[in-house]
Amino acid sequence: MSDSPVQKYNTLTVTQVHSNVDQEVIEITEDKLSLILKDYVQDISSRKEWVSPFSVLLTIAILQCTANFKDRFGIPADTWNALFIFTGMASLIWLIIVLVKMKKAVSIDELLKTIKNIE
Repeated sequence: MSDSPVQKYNTLTVTQVHSNVDQEVIEITEDKLSLILKDYVQDISSRKEWVSPFSVLLTIAILQCTANFKDRFGIPADTWNALFIFTGMASLIWLIIVLVKMKKAVSIDELLKTIKNIE
């Protein structure tokens, strides 16, 4: 062995090596991690709940713009029109409720803080 600090690796001369491999270990029980991840998945899936009420509202709005209601099944045309107006209003209220309840997206850093039990 030589006393030289220089080592050869495949024709590459390495004069100094810096190590940055410190690790942080998180200890957590399986059931607690499972609950945290279930909440996270539920938060992610709840971010898509606006699609259903918006789709119903859009369908009703298009229907109101294009349809000519007629007397059918013993129900007058004006009643059909009112029924669809009330359905549209109900879906609008549903959409507003879903949008108000919608949480902001949780970042990976926030998820890690929850797992680490850092408030």
